[in-house]
Amino acid sequence: MDVFSLGDKNGNVSIRSRSLPLVKRLNHLYREAAVPRLSVAATGATTARIDADGRMLIEVLPGDILASGTTPATAEATARTWVYALQRALRKGGGTAR
Repeated sequence: MDVFSLGDKNGNVSIRSRSLPLVKRLNHLYREAAVPRLSVAATGATTARIDADGRMLIEVLPGDILASGTTPATAEATARTWVYALQRALRKGGGTAR
């Protein structure tokens, strides 16, 4: 069963080339018995990355940065927002939350 999907499979080639591998990896992580340990690391002034069990999941690029009213708009803050959402999505009946 796939939980994650890419809505516009015929969209921008650049977005597809980055998103499709991520969607496949997220679905793989969802099917695993344990919820992966997600972590965030700043990799530059305007970039960050999200790791799943110590392995890079996705790099947050300057164009991905989410504006926020209360916290500075940074790649690291965006990555933390994404991790929160991913943790909620990856927690399911069979997984063990870490």
